Amino acid sequence: MVCIYTGNDFIDSARILEARDGLNERPAEYIRSLHNCMLSEGAINQVANQIYYFKTFPQMREKTVKHVLELIVKISNYCKQHNIDFLLVFLPTKADVEWQSDGDTLEKVKNCLALSESDLKINRELTEALIQGVLKNNINFLDFYDSMKNRNDEFYWKKDYHLNVRGHSFIAEKTYEKYYSFFIRSKR
Repeated sequence: MVCIYTGNDFIDSARILEARDGLNERPAEYIRSLHNCMLSEGAINQVANQIYYFKTFPQMREKTVKHVLELIVKISNYCKQHNIDFLLVFLPTKADVEWQSDGDTLEKVKNCLALSESDLKINRELTEALIQGVLKNNINFLDFYDSMKNRNDEFYWKKDYHLNVRGHSFIAEKTYEKYYSFFIRSKR
């Protein structure tokens, strides 16, 4: 099982492309803006940094999704060759599924970085583009966006935006429900 956290795993892949291909020397103003808006470590590191990056470097969106897909396909093919079941999981960001639970901080970061409502959709757009490639390659996946959005539960810690105990439990329960036979099967 591979889990893609949709709030910063794309920017991690973009960093690999930047280093490999010598792309996108980040201007001092870009870095300064992120530091000036560090109102919450979670809001910046787990959500806004990636959005701000792809807003600033939109030419990297397609390249990054392609790169992530290439890596996923390699992992999937390796698993197939070695008779290993493979499952890809997409974990949405706190901002994408429970904005209201830390709305004041998220609004401040949004305003500080001059992010529009359209910009706030970047993480989801990257995820949906990757899902299209995953579907074309017949890779099993779970996307938790719809099942986590607009619920009364809080799945993420307020400070660092990682999954809390309830979030981990929810992901485990839903994964098990959907893929029971994937995890529990007879010997090969």
